[in-house]
Amino acid sequence: MDYFPILAVVLPFLWTCFYFLKQNPTSKLTSTIALPPGPRPLPIIGNLHQLGERPHRTLADLAKVYGPIISLKFGSITTIVVSSADVAKEMFQKHDLALANRKVPAAVKANGHDNFSIAWLPVTPKWRFLRKISAIQLFSTQRLDARQSLRQAKVVELLDYIKARSHAGEPVDIGEAAFTTSLNLLSNTFFSMDLASYSSAASGEFKELVWKIMEEIGKPNLADCFPLVGFISKMSVNRELMGYGNKLNEVFAEIIEKRLSAANSSEGRGNGDVLDTLLRIMEEDDSELSLDDIMHLLMDFFTAGTDTTSSTLEWAMTELLHNPEKMAKAQAELEQVLGKDTVSIQESDISKLPYLQATVKETLRMHPPTVFLLPRKADSDVELYGHLVPKNAQVFVNLWAISYDPSTWENPDLFSPERFLDQDIDMKGQDFGFIPFGAGRRICPGLTLAYRMLNLMLGTLIHVFNWKLGDGLSPRDLDVTDKFGITIQKAKPLRAIPILNITQKHAMDYCTTLAAILLFLWTCFCFMKLNPFSSKATSSVPIPPGPRPLPIIGNLHQLGERPYRTLADLARAYGPIISIKFGSITTIVVSSSDVAKEMFQKHDLALSSRKIPAAVRANGHDNFSIAWLPVTPKWRYLRKISTVQLFSTQRLDARQSLRQGKVAELRDYVRMCSNVGGSVDIGEVAFTTQLNLLSNTFFSLDLASYSSVASGEFKGLVWKIVEEIGKPNLADFFPLLGFMSKLSVNRELMGYGNKLNDVFAKIIEERLSATNSSEGRGDGDVLDTLLRLMKEDDSELSLDDIKHLLMDFFTAGTDTTSSTLEWAMTELLHNPEKMSEAQAELERVLGRETLPIQESDIPKLPYLQAVVKETLRMHPPTVFLLPRKADSDVELCGYLVPKNAQVFVNLWAISYDPNTWENPDVFSPERFLDQDIDMKGQDFGFIPFGAGRRMCPGLTLAYRMLNLMLGTLIHVCNWKLEDGLSHESMDMSDKFGITIQKAKPLRIIPIPK
Repeated sequence: MDYFPILAVVLPFLWTCFYFLKQNPTSKLTSTIALPPGPRPLPIIGNLHQLGERPHRTLADLAKVYGPIISLKFGSITTIVVSSADVAKEMFQKHDLALANRKVPAAVKANGHDNFSIAWLPVTPKWRFLRKISAIQLFSTQRLDARQSLRQAKVVELLDYIKARSHAGEPVDIGEAAFTTSLNLLSNTFFSMDLASYSSAASGEFKELVWKIMEEIGKPNLADCFPLVGFISKMSVNRELMGYGNKLNEVFAEIIEKRLSAANSSEGRGNGDVLDTLLRIMEEDDSELSLDDIMHLLMDFFTAGTDTTSSTLEWAMTELLHNPEKMAKAQAELEQVLGKDTVSIQESDISKLPYLQATVKETLRMHPPTVFLLPRKADSDVELYGHLVPKNAQVFVNLWAISYDPSTWENPDLFSPERFLDQDIDMKGQDFGFIPFGAGRRICPGLTLAYRMLNLMLGTLIHVFNWKLGDGLSPRDLDVTDKFGITIQKAKPLRAIPILNITQKHAMDYCTTLAAILLFLWTCFCFMKLNPFSSKATSSVPIPPGPRPLPIIGNLHQLGERPYRTLADLARAYGPIISIKFGSITTIVVSSSDVAKEMFQKHDLALSSRKIPAAVRANGHDNFSIAWLPVTPKWRYLRKISTVQLFSTQRLDARQSLRQGKVAELRDYVRMCSNVGGSVDIGEVAFTTQLNLLSNTFFSLDLASYSSVASGEFKGLVWKIVEEIGKPNLADFFPLLGFMSKLSVNRELMGYGNKLNDVFAKIIEERLSATNSSEGRGDGDVLDTLLRLMKEDDSELSLDDIKHLLMDFFTAGTDTTSSTLEWAMTELLHNPEKMSEAQAELERVLGRETLPIQESDIPKLPYLQAVVKETLRMHPPTVFLLPRKADSDVELCGYLVPKNAQVFVNLWAISYDPNTWENPDVFSPERFLDQDIDMKGQDFGFIPFGAGRRMCPGLTLAYRMLNLMLGTLIHVCNWKLEDGLSHESMDMSDKFGITIQKAKPLRIIPIPK
């Protein structure tokens, strides 16, 4: 083994002597432009002796002496080092292409990685192809948004691990924990599996492998400094690195082999992850992607995407612990925005946490993921900042020097997140004093993913826990020295002890226990004091039949996960009107069109009040809401405003161009996805379209976009509110627990409701301020009208009325429409002959060119309308109409509905009633062509929007938008399922909530016509 180092030294020495004897060392001065200044190199070794253990600091010191661009010799290699924002700006803006290729280290060549790697390949068609795959399949905003739940799950796993350490009083290795989280995020994104765990020694093998590769690549190699010894680089390169690289490739090869075997068996290939996509691309005709490309692409992302993120998080925690006043400030912001008892931070919260973001950015400045950008190579002579960069010279950009340049940063040695609050500094390669992920065409493609994960992980760690150092160390005693490598890691790993910060959860557990005890005692008292079987016998009219209730819980145990189906089955056994007990609440369920007809035509007023869930009362919404108020003068006034200002034919026609514009944006987004081969989440894009239609109608602005994470915040908020309202609450089943409903009601819902009200309040406040200034109020939207009505003399409309009216329309008018559209597309894809018929009709009426559909076209498209109606029948927007309450005893179809009973109308049961519908389980739009069926509350077998005085006021708007969006989607593009699925194998299952959504969201690929 000693022979090789000796040989490696002797050969360069002989070659150098020969070179100096034969060549004129001033031959390069023929150029009129001089090389950058720099320290005089020694023979043979050049300036290698000056680099020391921390070359980034040494080169920064040399830049202070010789200037922001210097020239050195690393052995025989001319090396240009850029150390200022001004030089970097000129380099990336004017010479990015000429300096785009790499100087490839011998270590990278060890297993031929440079021939396949997106990080090391020259800028060629192959590099562009691999870069495009990365941009579309991994790091596009659409892909990142689609995998948001995966990132959230991995952060929750990190949280659970640290909680366990906290309970045991044990320290956490921050870098190692962050590495495991990042590694498992990548492995699940690519392979749908974890490759590491926080505790298992066996799974830690992969972790160790990646760390070793990064460490070995960072070690110097003689062949990098003396190119003429390249022919013996296989002898001089570190053999351990080749071994590590081969081991890592073996891991990938085994996973790929299993996936290919599964694809060729009856199991199919259905994970829908990045590996599936890469293998599908590889198998396409004339594909440019090979198995070697995939293996080395995996090598790139698993080495570059783990160590850098974990090292940055470790430094962020180090700086916060070293500067406790900054830690306190970041924690205070999190508590202010999220509340004391919110554990999980959502990506949508990040935009509201500027100090947290500033902390991450300041960490990236002081501790950039790589202190040097990967070395560039000059393909030709380049004049940079008045100096010559000769052909074949290697170029280093010293990020560390730029980050600590006092001409760019005030007090650069101080950790001060505030500097990023005082000015808008971009980190995507435009502000050249802050380019932690590079700049130009070779900027890191994973920038956005890394930034999201850093904010999520750091925010979670410091919000849920306080932290202390072990061994009685104070913040000032914390070791903040670093050690040099591809990434600059802490010289001593950060091990800190977590202390659980959020104690409110214990209080919540106590309240739940207290509720259960009180419930039990109260029920026992009722059964001891009252005869439950004699009190209702006074009436000569019987209560509807139904299954016998159990003590205390009534029939709750029978409902199951899909209560609308359970109650439909009970109706087949007991009849179209049944009586059951939800806890202590008498509940009447209507399950046929005949009973519904009598209910709405004869008893609509007596049954028009609401049974209000505890969740709706959480923030007083029931006192203002048009959906939940009883039928009083106030309700009639609010209903009139809705009818006149929003949903009258005149108003709808006047806003037709607005709807057309929103559908055009949907069409453009789908076309963009089609052009890049991306898939579309139908429910999500329909939600965005409908939300922006409402927000422009009310506020003249968009509240969401199809790609922006920040703008998706409102979307997530509405979804959460609808989801939380659908959850059961003890106070809804046991009214005597109403006095403690504030304890039992879901606290997260109150938080979401308050957040939504904050959004509305801010918009209203800005509008009111504008009216009191010279700007006036000229938007002419619904909010203007409502504020004008509020200011009229003797107005019945208050600011609270307006806020809760907005809450009603933005929660009820978005999720229902998007869910229906998703089901319509699902049914058409599941029944391709129906899709063909609908597309053929559109082509006949509109022509083959994919022109925009106008609302005036809808009456000429009966089959499209029939598809929408059949979808509303099979998948009604709400499977139960909002619960009614009997204000007095009512006789309905020969049975007693007792005073204060709640009444459910089971739309799902009515829609699947074989007495009303032939073959109700079959998707058949033709049934609506054969007969004239009204959906405005007159044909009681089809009342998807309700009937009577409380029928949904937004019916007409929803119907217009559903036809417009569905017609646009199926006319503009053809569609195919992801992962080669056939229409027969589609998942048609649903999940219960206020709206019945698909159990698995519909993601499909648009194909240009």
